[in-house]
Amino acid sequence: MTRRPSVTARLLAPVLVVAELVDRRRRHIRPVRVDGLLGAELRRHDGPDLRLRDGTPVRRGDPVVDLHLRNERVRAAVRARGWVAIADARGDLDALLRWCGAQPPEARPVAVHARTVLGPILVRAGFERRARRQTVRARLDGWFMRWLMGRYAAAGAARLARGHGSLRAHDYWLPVPTATTGREPPGRDPP
Repeated sequence: MTRRPSVTARLLAPVLVVAELVDRRRRHIRPVRVDGLLGAELRRHDGPDLRLRDGTPVRRGDPVVDLHLRNERVRAAVRARGWVAIADARGDLDALLRWCGAQPPEARPVAVHARTVLGPILVRAGFERRARRQTVRARLDGWFMRWLMGRYAAAGAARLARGHGSLRAHDYWLPVPTATTGREPPGRDPP
């Protein structure tokens, strides 16, 4: 038996759809590849200084890329080809890392960042997970991401019942490869 969304959830849904569209435009989120599943937002790190597992420092003001799902494209890809579509996202990530590595040193992002409840996929791709303090903002982020999952998953809100652990939003970081790390990315494929 499927559970119907509450009246509050049904009334709030159109507002959240508009909020998502406005937020994407405001943040200048662009597709990594025209036909890809990932979007990218180039910004300055505004959090505390941190050091990634490989020793990469991420300081306040450093350029970083925030990763975003292109939800409609993900839903269509998964419906058409199942979870094999995740390979498309890996291709997007590889293209993004090549683009980042090809930027001049003063403009090169030091890391790729993602904030999501879908962490296991990112960990398999090499990202390191960082817990977030459970502030009001962190809880709202997690709630919004669960709403997005319920909206865009093929199974709808029933998808929220599957999986392991809590669906809390965590931060995930991946250093951008450069010649100094011995992992020079080939090519120049802009996001």
